[in-house]
Amino acid sequence: MTTTLRTPAVVRTAIACAAALVGVSAHAVDWTGYMRGGPAATSVSGKSRQCYGIGEFKYRLGNEC
Repeated sequence: MTTTLRTPAVVRTAIACAAALVGVSAHAVDWTGYMRGGPAATSVSGKSRQCYGIGEFKYRLGNEC
């Protein structure tokens, strides 16, 4: 039984393809973060801020003024 060695070009190509596939799967998860516009981003009839309220829930996210 004879064993043939693969050429270095074939091995390099296989390694490059495997590395490309690993990079694609790692890039599938997208961590973009959170961006929030502050007082400059809201305006109501010339005012630079707008108050948001959720009624009786005083200290919940969204009750910002």
